[in-house]
Amino acid sequence: MALILRQLTRPLDEREDDFLARVGRMLAARGCPPRSLRPYRRSIDARPGRPLAFVYHVEVEVQDERRLRSRFRGMTAAADDERVEEPRPGKTPLEGRVLVVGAGPAGLYAAHCLAAAGYRPLLCEQGLPLGDRVAAVRRFFRDRILDPDGNLLFGEGGAGTYSDGKLLTRTSRPGVRAWYRLLVRCGAQEDILIDAQPHIGTDRLRAVVEGMRARILAAGGEMRFRCRVDGLKVEEGRLLAVRAGGEWIAAGAVAWAPGQHADETYDLVARAGGCIEPRPYQLGVRIEHDQEAVDRWRYGAHAGHPALPPASYQITWHAREERLRGVTTFCMCPGGEVVPIAPCQGRLGTNGMSYSFRRRRFANSALITTLEAPGASYEEVLAFRARLEARVFEAGGGDWSAPAQRAADFTAGMSSAAIPAASSYRLGLRAAPVAELLPPAAGASIGAALAHFDTLLRGFATGDAVLIGVESRVSSPLRIRRTAAGESAGIAGLYPCGEGAGYASGITSSALDGKRAADAIIARFAPPP
Repeated sequence: MALILRQLTRPLDEREDDFLARVGRMLAARGCPPRSLRPYRRSIDARPGRPLAFVYHVEVEVQDERRLRSRFRGMTAAADDERVEEPRPGKTPLEGRVLVVGAGPAGLYAAHCLAAAGYRPLLCEQGLPLGDRVAAVRRFFRDRILDPDGNLLFGEGGAGTYSDGKLLTRTSRPGVRAWYRLLVRCGAQEDILIDAQPHIGTDRLRAVVEGMRARILAAGGEMRFRCRVDGLKVEEGRLLAVRAGGEWIAAGAVAWAPGQHADETYDLVARAGGCIEPRPYQLGVRIEHDQEAVDRWRYGAHAGHPALPPASYQITWHAREERLRGVTTFCMCPGGEVVPIAPCQGRLGTNGMSYSFRRRRFANSALITTLEAPGASYEEVLAFRARLEARVFEAGGGDWSAPAQRAADFTAGMSSAAIPAASSYRLGLRAAPVAELLPPAAGASIGAALAHFDTLLRGFATGDAVLIGVESRVSSPLRIRRTAAGESAGIAGLYPCGEGAGYASGITSSALDGKRAADAIIARFAPPP
């Protein structure tokens, strides 16, 4: 069994191979010559008052583990190979096909698990296959014409395909490293297996999605695009069939993973007898800075060192007044760009995206606060979001330009007469009172947080710092209630999962929730003959 040797420091000017060789010599000198060494985890220690350096956990195989533990007391731990126990197939006969609805992280991972287990799932995706989707997005940026089935929200890969591709998750659910290993087999860079803050980047994500599709098809799965689900047939609380692509398909079990962006899918579940509950609503704005400024905040005199990646930050402000809410930075994209997200014509929000090398001029992050649910029913919540995004579209001029305001003017309660000419947002910015687009509590909270953040990172809310908004789709504002068995409360045979179901947020937690749904189906039903 391998052991982890923790908290080993690598100076900036030392190559990783030389660092590992030095660790090997150190172990040999202490009577523990290694059979093998490899990085297990890598991070950067940029805390003030300490030498800036890389910090590693190294996986070590030695002949005498007891000696290693005694010689490096307090620095070792057992390697977690995280073996994930797969479910045994159940015995209940399927009365129709196993379907997966949605080709985002939850749907793709569910389909992969089901196909690998011999269930030959049919995955239905209302959007375009990836190649057609990429072409549609290019046309959108060139001609400002939105394709409703192929854009930055809809299509193969889900909304995460046009994002930073962050994989970091707070979930304690087992299977994270197994998910990362699958992503590497599908085309992701191996660095995600060791980086403390792993990310793939939108360019590499596209290759990963294609690799995942190939594995699903090779294992016996089927995928249909431009295949909109617009009907659920339920009798006595049991799902019998799904209308997809204009035809009714007998359904034995359905992993329901359409995401949070297709409003009509919530209508389908509600009309069929499912229970949908409003959740607290997260929203905010994007703030954009020059990446060089972020590097100086984080790295100080070492900013620009060739060994260092573009810097990121994570900061939080806690409200002390009852009328205000806490604010946190979210989905920070070093060397990235702010992009428009649009579920349909006339509605606009923002998101952050970056490529694998994160080498573009600007950095951006969402500034997010959480409000009480803006309604007692799912219809009221979706109507609130629609009105918010319509106001943003109108404030941007109705041509997909984004409303923007200098951060200093936002905190001062002033309109911006002009905004910086340069921005990563490709479709242009239009000066607008962003604070007035937000609910009052959100605007006041973000204004107070900006003033605090500027004391932590000088220049955060002054100079050319600009707010672009609104960030309207941070996480699902709704939850489809599930039973202990993972089925929709009120619709047996429907297994809601992923971000749209309200049980996950982000690529990794959504994917793991998709696997949870697949495992529940496998454990209950026998594979089709």
